[in-house]
Amino acid sequence: MNDAPVIAKYLKEFNMPAVYIDIGASTQTSIPADVRKNSSLCILVECDPSKNGSLDNLSTDNIHVIKEKITPENVLEKINPILNGKGIGFLDIDIDGYDYFVLQKVLTEHKPTLICCETNEKIPPPIRFTVKYSENYWWDVSHFYGMSLSSSYDLMSPDYRLINLTGNNAYYLHKSVEFGGRTYSPEEAHKELYNPSLFPHNQNVNMWRDQTTSEAIKSIKEFFSKYEGSYEISDRDAI
Repeated sequence: MNDAPVIAKYLKEFNMPAVYIDIGASTQTSIPADVRKNSSLCILVECDPSKNGSLDNLSTDNIHVIKEKITPENVLEKINPILNGKGIGFLDIDIDGYDYFVLQKVLTEHKPTLICCETNEKIPPPIRFTVKYSENYWWDVSHFYGMSLSSSYDLMSPDYRLINLTGNNAYYLHKSVEFGGRTYSPEEAHKELYNPSLFPHNQNVNMWRDQTTSEAIKSIKEFFSKYEGSYEISDRDAI
């Protein structure tokens, strides 16, 4: 998704501290120019060598490129020395895997003003789903990755409000920030903002959106049978 206009709008609207972290930065063309230009400190993380070479020419005193695989075990040791006590204004995370656990670890020490996290749009609310952390995990370009919108919401909701869903990117704003706009539950965001036509490759799993929660969970388990033991799934309404 090209969220550059959305991000630029929020940067201006919330007057965020100019510290930007992108975990899963991909190539430089995916990073909004306004973010790079206006950030006093920018940390770009991308471990894929087919992508991160394009980030080399961005490195400056204020733009730091990390070309290592980020995990829940190393994320703080990689970003904290660069942050050197600075607060995070905007955190963007999209690593196609155990995003939930990396984000959970970051939140133990940092409370970014705004967080954009990719969700697995195939998994509808109220289903909680997340890939478990494994040091050997790499995305296999299948439907199996990331976390559901409900899982991201439950992780974030103690301190954050869900203010937008663009494609499969969920935006969470810290509750300390004054905000007069609409906020959403996972169900409301999925019903009002999710557009399945943006994801034609999901045709073979779109039935999950129309099934009952118990039927969908059963179907998902069958579909992901080869990944048994590598993910967590539950009905958040049953908790």
